Amino acid sequence: MKFKFHLYVQKHYNRTYTVTPLPFYDLTAYGNNLEEMKAEIVEALEERIQETHPSQLHSFEFNPKITLQKVTVEVRPTDRKKRNKRREKVKMLFSLLVEPLEEGQYYVRVPRLGQHGPVFYAYERTELPEQAQV
Repeated sequence: MKFKFHLYVQKHYNRTYTVTPLPFYDLTAYGNNLEEMKAEIVEALEERIQETHPSQLHSFEFNPKITLQKVTVEVRPTDRKKRNKRREKVKMLFSLLVEPLEEGQYYVRVPRLGQHGPVFYAYERTELPEQAQV
């Protein structure tokens, strides 16, 4: 049986990569050579699929409608000791996984923040940057 997965690849400033297969956020490879890391992820996925009960395999089905959209979010850091918010804002770039639903809505996830990261719904793609600020 053949499976197809989305790979979320983060390129870091020090020329290294982090590769995570979706929906397995706990399987992650980190290193310099992207091809070696992909091979490592394939081995880990093969083991994971063999361990999975056949009745659950449908939940890992590849969805070709999922797209990636980048959004810049402004956040205000919090001091560690007093928990006060600082005045200056920091701009951070996040990648959003956008999945269109049948009702015309979009289901949006932030893979950088893990499996239990923030999730929200949007009615139009144009409102994604606005909704990400909330």
